[in-house]
Amino acid sequence: MPIAWQMLALRHQSRELPDAPAHTVLSDERLEVLAAIARSPLPAKPTVRDVFFAIAALGGHLKKNGPPGWITLRKGFDDLLFAERVWRARGREDVESRGRSGG
Repeated sequence: MPIAWQMLALRHQSRELPDAPAHTVLSDERLEVLAAIARSPLPAKPTVRDVFFAIAALGGHLKKNGPPGWITLRKGFDDLLFAERVWRARGREDVESRGRSGG
């Protein structure tokens, strides 16, 4: 349910306020992860529209085909959430290894 709400909010914002800053729909960490895995580079200051289409592209959407459907958006969001979990796990691993090495 929380993921469905996030997807609905993202789609709604992409239609109503497409030029709003991306941080209105995604956390800074999630934006950082998306920038790292996006199929095309995100602008330095991404908009809601930018992240909407970047997430849809992760799910296989081609921008020339019009707006993405729910299944495509969900696939992209799943990829983003998985990458975020890996990102966090990697961060913990880096912190733990620095602690063991004394650095």
